Amino acid sequence: MKISGGKASVLTPPQLLLDVSDYWNKNNQVYIGAEYSYWSNKSGINGMIERAPQVMILIPF
Repeated sequence: MKISGGKASVLTPPQLLLDVSDYWNKNNQVYIGAEYSYWSNKSGINGMIERAPQVMILIPF
Protein backbone atom coordinates (compact mmCIF):
# COMPACT_ATOMS: atom_id res chain seq x y z
CA MET A 1 0.00 0.00 0.00
CA LYS A 2 1.48 3.34 -1.04
CA ILE A 3 0.64 6.48 0.93
CA SER A 4 1.48 9.79 -0.65
CA GLY A 5 1.20 13.49 0.11
CA GLY A 6 1.33 13.73 3.91
CA LYS A 7 4.24 14.81 6.06
CA ALA A 8 5.50 12.96 9.14
CA SER A 9 3.55 13.92 12.25
CA VAL A 10 4.86 14.23 15.84
CA LEU A 11 2.55 14.23 18.88
CA THR A 12 4.03 14.60 22.39
CA PRO A 13 1.80 14.95 25.48
CA PRO A 14 4.07 14.98 28.58
CA GLN A 15 2.26 14.95 31.94
CA LEU A 16 3.31 16.07 35.42
CA LEU A 17 1.07 14.62 38.16
CA LEU A 18 1.14 14.88 41.98
CA ASP A 19 -0.69 12.47 44.31
CA VAL A 20 -2.54 14.94 46.56
CA SER A 21 -4.35 12.28 48.64
CA ASP A 22 -1.33 12.18 50.99
CA TYR A 23 -2.10 15.75 52.06
CA TRP A 24 -5.53 14.62 53.34
CA ASN A 25 -4.23 11.36 54.88
CA LYS A 26 -6.39 9.26 52.55
CA ASN A 27 -5.51 5.82 51.17
CA ASN A 28 -7.14 6.49 47.79
CA GLN A 29 -5.09 8.07 45.03
CA VAL A 30 -6.06 11.44 43.59
CA TYR A 31 -3.68 13.06 41.12
CA ILE A 32 -3.66 16.71 40.09
CA GLY A 33 -1.31 18.03 37.46
CA ALA A 34 -0.68 19.54 34.08
CA GLU A 35 -0.21 18.32 30.53
CA TYR A 36 1.22 20.14 27.53
CA SER A 37 0.28 18.70 24.16
CA TYR A 38 2.44 19.56 21.15
CA TRP A 39 1.49 18.25 17.72
CA SER A 40 3.73 19.11 14.77
CA ASN A 41 2.36 18.63 11.23
CA LYS A 42 -1.08 17.79 12.62
CA SER A 43 -2.87 15.17 10.53
CA GLY A 44 0.04 15.14 8.09
CA ILE A 45 -0.47 18.78 7.04
CA ASN A 46 2.92 20.46 6.71
CA GLY A 47 3.28 23.50 8.99
CA MET A 48 0.12 22.91 11.04
CA ILE A 49 1.13 22.99 14.71
CA GLU A 50 -1.17 22.56 17.70
CA ARG A 51 -0.11 23.55 21.23
CA ALA A 52 -2.48 22.94 24.14
CA PRO A 53 -1.70 23.31 27.86
CA GLN A 54 -4.22 21.45 30.05
CA VAL A 55 -5.00 20.96 33.74
CA MET A 56 -5.65 17.37 34.82
CA ILE A 57 -7.42 15.58 37.66
CA LEU A 58 -6.97 11.80 37.64
CA ILE A 59 -8.85 9.45 39.98
CA PRO A 60 -8.00 5.82 39.19
CA PHE A 61 -10.58 3.20 40.20
